[in-house]
Amino acid sequence: MKRTSHFFVLALLALGFTACKQTEFKKTKDGFPYKIFSSGKGEEIKPGYFVSLHRTSKIEDSVLETSYGNPPQFLPIPKDSSAAGGGNELMKMLLEAREGDSIQINQPVDSILSKNPMAAQDSFIVSNKGKNLVTIFKVVDVFKTEEEAQAAFEKQNIEAYNKRPGISEQRKKDEAAIEAYLRTNNIQAQRTPWG
Repeated sequence: MKRTSHFFVLALLALGFTACKQTEFKKTKDGFPYKIFSSGKGEEIKPGYFVSLHRTSKIEDSVLETSYGNPPQFLPIPKDSSAAGGGNELMKMLLEAREGDSIQINQPVDSILSKNPMAAQDSFIVSNKGKNLVTIFKVVDVFKTEEEAQAAFEKQNIEAYNKRPGISEQRKKDEAAIEAYLRTNNIQAQRTPWG
């Protein structure tokens, strides 16, 4: 019994040290803490690749904006590694990430206000002095070529278009009218991905 409780305590300590290690944040050039949450299994992001990602910005439990509910945003990673890692902090972070990873950036609201006087016009931002603006980027897909990224972008736009209310009913009417016209005029046609 005593041996089991010692083993349990050691297991809890190991779990605690692992959890502490997973919460370590690096700092951007401007001193903002960031962390990449990774499973280590997805495709690595390299210069010249393209990524699709979602973004959520919040202060505590108040979500300011999110791209969820819409298709992911596409972003090219510059081919020149010095440009990719140069002045753009997000590019540097993405080059450390993989497909499926999340990147969390914590920006103190006070720092945002001191560096961006226009932010002082936003009463919500001003009312949250002393707190952090937390932005989370979720890497959805990684594409090695522009052609792969373009094909995925077109596919997601077609899917989003087809999900719009009333589209399927209108499409059925349009297709029937087009088919009738093509048959009547003996025209051969090929259907595009958009229909």
